[in-house]
Amino acid sequence: MAKKQMQEKEKAKQEKVETKHVRMEIAVIIALIALVVGFFAGEIFDLSKPSGPPAQQSQMGQQPPQMPAQRPSLTPEQKRSKILDLEKKVASNPDDGEAWNELGHLYLHDNQPKQGILAFKKVLDLNPNNAHAWSDLGIMYRQNKEPVEAVAAFDKAIEIEPRSEEPHYRKAAVLMQDLNDPEGAIKAWEELLKVNPSATLRNGQSLRAMVEGLKKQSKERKSP
Repeated sequence: MAKKQMQEKEKAKQEKVETKHVRMEIAVIIALIALVVGFFAGEIFDLSKPSGPPAQQSQMGQQPPQMPAQRPSLTPEQKRSKILDLEKKVASNPDDGEAWNELGHLYLHDNQPKQGILAFKKVLDLNPNNAHAWSDLGIMYRQNKEPVEAVAAFDKAIEIEPRSEEPHYRKAAVLMQDLNDPEGAIKAWEELLKVNPSATLRNGQSLRAMVEGLKKQSKERKSP
């Protein structure tokens, strides 16, 4: 009888420990997911930022170069007028890559992904090695709910400019958020860390620390 009671107490104690461990693991996972989702929403797909050369910190600890000032926001009426003007411009001169690129960004900001895809494809017809256009095309595919095509576009941007951080970030975001592929996202972030070992999240937290946390949680969930 006493032995049975001891066994029951030991079992209850073990269950309590396991429950506490599971709760802690869930809390960590929730915190990581919140951090990642917040990063996605605030950093990766901030569509007010067109693709451009990444601002990277040098190995000597110097401050990264300042990005050019963004143009003032257009009112909806101004945006529609600008789109119409550019549509007329590319209709009369279909080889004007700059006009197609500007039109693509206006479509991007105006939530017209199908038109944006066509515009950036035209940019790429004229200049297939335009990494920024490939990255912007990836954003448009993502807006159009075509995540597989978005990842392919980001891969092409990375192939052309492997040290550009932006397409790495965006690829990881689509893999994690849209394709539910955390392992693929982790690999994409690890490739980014090869480019910039000191890469950080929007809130200043180390990207490496977040990746290690996700890898640890993934490993623990797979363990028997």
